[in-house]
Amino acid sequence: MRDATLLILLRDPNADVRAKAAEFAGQRSSVAAIPSLRRLIDDENRDVRQSAIEALSNIGDEAAVAALRAGLSSKDAKVRRSAAEALGDRRQ
Repeated sequence: MRDATLLILLRDPNADVRAKAAEFAGQRSSVAAIPSLRRLIDDENRDVRQSAIEALSNIGDEAAVAALRAGLSSKDAKVRRSAAEALGDRRQ
């Protein structure tokens, strides 16, 4: 799948599609997807938010780290916890 297609899927109106696209972005370590994944941290759907954090934790780029730090101020406690864990795992 090309990055352009992935970026479109990350904006799909269907939450399941956004969550799966986020998972795929993480599996591919797609640096191009980082801004979209950052935006998905604030998604209305909890599964999408969680998939975005997990994807960002799999991308070895400073922009992904910055996006994870942004997750520390999420309204969703689970997102905050997952972001903190992902950042902690990077330090080990």
